[in-house]
Amino acid sequence: YCDHSKFNNFTIFVSHKEILQYTDGDRVQEWKKVESRFQPISFHLDDKEAIYIMKNVLNKKKDLWNDFNKKHINNLDKLVDDTVKLDIFQSLKEEEVRQDIVNGLFPLHPLAGKMLIMISKKMAQNERTIFTFLASSEENSLGSFLKDRQLNEFHFIGADIIYDYFVDNLLISRESFEFSELMNIKNALNKLDKTDANFHIKTKIIKTIGVINLINNFELIKPDRTTLLLAIDEDEQKLALLIDEMLK
Repeated sequence: YCDHSKFNNFTIFVSHKEILQYTDGDRVQEWKKVESRFQPISFHLDDKEAIYIMKNVLNKKKDLWNDFNKKHINNLDKLVDDTVKLDIFQSLKEEEVRQDIVNGLFPLHPLAGKMLIMISKKMAQNERTIFTFLASSEENSLGSFLKDRQLNEFHFIGADIIYDYFVDNLLISRESFEFSELMNIKNALNKLDKTDANFHIKTKIIKTIGVINLINNFELIKPDRTTLLLAIDEDEQKLALLIDEMLK
């Protein structure tokens, strides 16, 4: 509350998201009127700030990381090359991509790291943020992922896990673009044959496309074949065949 002078007072409210995102159903129109009475000022970390914080949360044990790095250097080099070609971190040079993104954010795939930043800015809720994802061990979080992986194997967190954590239980207005897109994703998932031997991989493909569509910044990240092959932790040849199959 700011009291500058008589009849010149200001009340400041701090919220985690836009007012309209706190409601749903029949009350949307009423809350639109309430929202229109306020001047929104958004605050977001820029990419460099977010990356700096994320890589410090993802601090690694030096000896274990050095051993892992040596064993999987070819995989990590490929991540660097792919990320540079995609140009999703446009202000970073190749060595910065290697140190800050590939090494710093691992086990996040660089695409998943970028999506995590973007989807969090757009849809994070009180109990679902970048930092709850990185620091907790709840289902579909980083902690949950690490429990199920062995250090002698090379696996990464793909975009589908970002979907599972942020999007699957998202509470948003029924009138929003995000709600319409979320319904499209769920409808596509419901059409899959659960008896299909490749059901699990096909769900990853749809969820990855869904996250990209929800982010809705196709100049930076497109839901194309190249992106899907990179952003999903599966054998690329098998993944390519399944993408072709689903496009028929």
